[in-house]
Amino acid sequence: MKVFALSESVSLAIIGITLIKNAENYREFEYKDEFGNSTIGWGFLMDSFLPAKVKEYLKKGISIDEANSLLSMRVVHIMHTIDIAFPNLNRNVYLVFIDMIYNLGITQFMEFTTFLAFVKLDEINFAVKDLTNTLWYKQVENRAVRDCFNLLSTKNYYLI
Repeated sequence: MKVFALSESVSLAIIGITLIKNAENYREFEYKDEFGNSTIGWGFLMDSFLPAKVKEYLKKGISIDEANSLLSMRVVHIMHTIDIAFPNLNRNVYLVFIDMIYNLGITQFMEFTTFLAFVKLDEINFAVKDLTNTLWYKQVENRAVRDCFNLLSTKNYYLI
């Protein structure tokens, strides 16, 4: 497993959070996303996994500070998942994985088997081509184009 130094992990978390914030809109109150899911804050799904008391609390609204805290905790959890499931990723792939897992959830993300196989083989051009042929790409086109650009970048330069 690749373990980043603390300063590197903080840097990855900050960039990952920035990628997510630029793809999601902060909303103080519950709203329905384009698929009819109850959502709040930075695109945080109020799904069946949340306890009823938490859902009731969130329905009253969420401050920007609370939304930022939830987002930070979620990104740290995603990073932990990536560190275990996908060791030795380069920075750019790691950051795109943060954004995609936040957007899709780990279960749906893992269904991108061809994409993940190409990433594992370090065949990023083929991985990007595979992504462009997915329903996800069509649904979140601007985010997906940005993530594909970031996958293809050979420098620590990120389109945010």
